[in-house]
Amino acid sequence: MRRRTTPARAAALATAAALVLWATAAPPEAVLATVACAYSGATDTVTLTLSAGGDASTLARTAGGAITYDGSACGAATVNNTDAIVVTDASGTQTLTIDLSGGAFAPGTTAESTGTSEIEFNVDLAAGGSDKVIVKGSASADTIRLGTGGVNLNGDGDADVTLTGTEIHQVQGLGGNDTISGAGGLGTGSPFPTALTLNGGPGNDTLTGGDANDSINGSSGADSLRGGAGTDTASYAGRTANLTITVDNVAEDGEAGEGDDVRTSIENVMGGSGYDSITGSSVANVLTGGGGSDDLYGGGGNDTLLGGAGWDHLFGGSGNDALDGGDDGDILDGDTGADVLNGGPGFDRTGYPGRTADLTISIDGVANDGEAGENDNVATDVESVSGGSGDDEITGSSGSDELHGSSGADILVGGGGNDVLDGGSGNDVLDGGDGFDDLDGGSNDDVLIGGADKDDLWPGTGSDSVSGGAGVDTVSYRTRTTDLTISLDGVANDGQAGENDSVASDVEDIVGGLGNDTITGSSAANYIDARLGDDVVYGMGGNDTFFGYGDGATFYGGPGIDTVTYEGRLGPAVVTIDGVANDGFVGAQDDNVTTDVENVIGSYGNDTLTGSDAANVLTGGNGNDILSGGLGNDTLDGGNGNDTLNGGGNNDTLLGGAGIDTLNGSSGNDTLDGGANADGFGGGTGTDTATYASRTAGVTVTLDSVFGDGEAGEWDNVQSDVENVTGGSGNDNLTGSSAHNTLTGNAGNDILTGGLGNDFLYGNAGNDTFYADDDLADYVDGGANTDSADVDTKPSVDTVVSIETFL
Repeated sequence: MRRRTTPARAAALATAAALVLWATAAPPEAVLATVACAYSGATDTVTLTLSAGGDASTLARTAGGAITYDGSACGAATVNNTDAIVVTDASGTQTLTIDLSGGAFAPGTTAESTGTSEIEFNVDLAAGGSDKVIVKGSASADTIRLGTGGVNLNGDGDADVTLTGTEIHQVQGLGGNDTISGAGGLGTGSPFPTALTLNGGPGNDTLTGGDANDSINGSSGADSLRGGAGTDTASYAGRTANLTITVDNVAEDGEAGEGDDVRTSIENVMGGSGYDSITGSSVANVLTGGGGSDDLYGGGGNDTLLGGAGWDHLFGGSGNDALDGGDDGDILDGDTGADVLNGGPGFDRTGYPGRTADLTISIDGVANDGEAGENDNVATDVESVSGGSGDDEITGSSGSDELHGSSGADILVGGGGNDVLDGGSGNDVLDGGDGFDDLDGGSNDDVLIGGADKDDLWPGTGSDSVSGGAGVDTVSYRTRTTDLTISLDGVANDGQAGENDSVASDVEDIVGGLGNDTITGSSAANYIDARLGDDVVYGMGGNDTFFGYGDGATFYGGPGIDTVTYEGRLGPAVVTIDGVANDGFVGAQDDNVTTDVENVIGSYGNDTLTGSDAANVLTGGNGNDILSGGLGNDTLDGGNGNDTLNGGGNNDTLLGGAGIDTLNGSSGNDTLDGGANADGFGGGTGTDTATYASRTAGVTVTLDSVFGDGEAGEWDNVQSDVENVTGGSGNDNLTGSSAHNTLTGNAGNDILTGGLGNDFLYGNAGNDTFYADDDLADYVDGGANTDSADVDTKPSVDTVVSIETFL
């Protein structure tokens, strides 16, 4: 209600106005440096002056009625001897809080003619800054209204606070069922014209915005959130529990059992950090999920949905919507209208489920997606697109995409990146483009084109055409259980009986099914994994690799150097390259590795691998393996474990690897490399070489069949039927036997002692020392650096090259 103006009150207001004029007219050097509060008993006026530097000050009252600023008494001012509070500032950005938590600013010195007696506030913070006024309610039920004429603090008929030069306005309810409104009235005039922030606090509150874009937060309790003429936001940003909010005038919003009522005069909703479900209205909404995995439903109108952090599902509804998934992997469904779909960081998906019309979609950030004339815009930060039941054309981006067709005849083009293309049902065309792509035709008759790089191609059950393009490509029938016939020849006779797939010759690798398959490679190098079953595999030309399971497959290598591998299996594997069906694993030796296969790789177990008359490479891998080379120039590689390597009848290379190995060279000129640990070297007949060429530490080797060879503490035993030794890059000490030896020091300062026999001693790099004084014709070559030799002094016995010092 309007206060009766007495002569004393008129004098007080005149004095207050004069103080305001004086403060604003003062020169810069007279501006106060701190907050100051003064009480005038003559005018019953409190004057609070805020400094030029920017202050935050709170006006409150105590339970005893004293008026305080920032917890300090303002002179002798009380709610009983004060009629007016004047707040001014010099300059800067100020924050003023009017705190009613200690009680109302009432009754004042002079009674009002009608209604509630109270103290009037005149707040002038000077225009042009970002000054804030906060009204903090009490613990009981408050009625606070704001309008163009000021703020009504207690629901009577007049404005209690007049505002000048304030830009930011906030009301904070405390306990009680509060009514806070920016709609004006009760002496405040028209609705409040600038943005408000209304916080209800605990209790069942009714919050109503003004004419601007307001933020309305009910807090706990069953609150009614109402907008005004502007674009208003119901904010639950501080919540951690899961929320369900629908902008529909029904009191079922907020946390479980909270019973808020978000009215349709609210346009926007902001969720919290839980798993929220937010549904808009028929007008344009901005729905923000916040943290957590949220479901946002736009409804009608041109909506903006912002998922934020978490795995969100955004559904635009009708209208031209803008969807932004935010962080993490989101699902974007624009529905009808010209929608903009942005995924943000994470693996994001969009789809057109339920569509029956043909779709054209490109992940390129251009507004030309969806049905004809729809003009969606699928941005490049969306990674997965699914079509509808029409004949769709979907094109990926330069990144790695997932493209999914459906029941129509679809065209899926991966573009750049490592893409996954799934045709679904229908006669589809899948083109992977650049990158390592995975193409699955689905059912019906499909065309699969791998494109550049290495691709995996999965024909469905129809009559499919499969081509690999550049790169090493794989056609896979891994999930099939019936018998298959597959040939890399471009003829339509592949797949199960009557399927008539055509797998082109630019596909290099094949994965069969679980039936009894017949698989034929091409002239290129093929990798063929026939899988389980009594399979027959033909490598044809090229250096092919076949994967064995030991359950009845027959492997024909054809031209080229071909390999059967049991690598990755527990084993043990037993394989003989002899064309007899006794290969595979102990207890399941049903494979047949024919003699046009050259190489075998064993399992993790203790394998027994035997070569043929050809040049074989037998690789044991893990386990204590027995490798026997046969009659060719073989390479036997034991790998890890304590292996036994038997060279056979030609010039073989035996590599022991890690473990305590036994190397038997047999009848050819063999090269023996034991690797680490205590190995035994037996040369057999022929001229054999023990090599330590890969070593960097010095080795000591004597061809005497005594343990103690190799690096310090290694305890190799190089037998005397080994004729030659090659050292490494360390300082080696190599000693021959009574046979004709070739000792090669390589890098390092080596000592080479020939022993009896016509020996060849090569120092190579380093300052080497040679001992060849055995009255036999030896050849000594010092190599680089400064070398010394003790050789025969008889003329024309030893041949000496690059020796600087004779001993």
